[in-house]
Amino acid sequence: MKEGGLSEGAMVSTLLGVSFAGAFLVCFSAWLLPYLKKVITPTVSGVVVMLIGLSLVHVGIADFGGGFGAKADGTFGSMENLGLASLVLLIVLVFNCMKNPLLRMSGIAVGLIAGYIVALFLGKVDFSALQNLPPVTLPVPFKYGFAFDWHAFIAAGAIFLLGVFEAVGDLTATAMVSDQPIEGEEYTKRLRGGVLADGLVSVIATALGSLPLTTFAQNNGVIQMTGVASRHVGKYIAVILVLLGLFPVVGRAFTTIPSPVLGGAMVLMFGLIAIAGVRILVGHGIRRREAVIAATLVGLGLGVGFEPEVFKNLPVLFQNSISGGGITAVLLNLVLPEDKTEAAVKFDTDHLEH
Repeated sequence: MKEGGLSEGAMVSTLLGVSFAGAFLVCFSAWLLPYLKKVITPTVSGVVVMLIGLSLVHVGIADFGGGFGAKADGTFGSMENLGLASLVLLIVLVFNCMKNPLLRMSGIAVGLIAGYIVALFLGKVDFSALQNLPPVTLPVPFKYGFAFDWHAFIAAGAIFLLGVFEAVGDLTATAMVSDQPIEGEEYTKRLRGGVLADGLVSVIATALGSLPLTTFAQNNGVIQMTGVASRHVGKYIAVILVLLGLFPVVGRAFTTIPSPVLGGAMVLMFGLIAIAGVRILVGHGIRRREAVIAATLVGLGLGVGFEPEVFKNLPVLFQNSISGGGITAVLLNLVLPEDKTEAAVKFDTDHLEH
């Protein structure tokens, strides 16, 4: 768009307009999910969830060492950062091993609070982001205008549809860690409702001047750690997030949490997401075919993460470990023959709960 001579304001309005229209693709795709049962299998879902967790580990370990800001100022991996992150991780682990459910559920919160207090004494909390903020901010629909471009829409539409695939993986992981079925009619309804909500949220977000949203895989790690999967908790959190958006000072206060404090909790949560993907695979049963698909996807998915430029001559969708891995998983699942006479190696994953 910039090469086409559009001004910065025109590019923003076009970006939001294209995203607004693309969000309806997500809503529409929710009703197609029941017809994609041969594509979205436990094997595909398990591999995608595992790739999501493994790809997020990179973000978690980066914050563990101090974050990308620390890389810029040369303090990445300092003993101060590692000690702070390790303190948070240790607290979360200790609380997660306790028999009292209430203490186990509060492990992440206690770890973050303790880490934040220590960071305050170390002088690692920066309050400059809280300066010159208005007390209240009300969103204005289509504040930046509304424009549309077909070429941009085609490119964005493909990304939105791949976002659906990622959402299916996230929702499958949520069902798994919440002790809900990952096959059958109930599972299909859960996927359809989750993807539809994903699209509607993006419609509202882009109309109010924000970028489109997608499912947050990290929350599956929170569910796994706390054991709380109630929808009512999600409703309360949604109200809190709305209030944080209306009062910028309160919302921005959370951005003052130092990266090592977040990293100490995230490395564990992201690892648990990867484990949820493994549980989906082994719970469904692993034959030679499933093992080949999983091994290929792990190799390619992690490989792209290590060498992002390896597929630079392919479409951008293949340059991301999750989207590229998801597409490859679907293709392999459709192409590789299935030997129904081979016995599947199946594991009972119930003992992995707590």
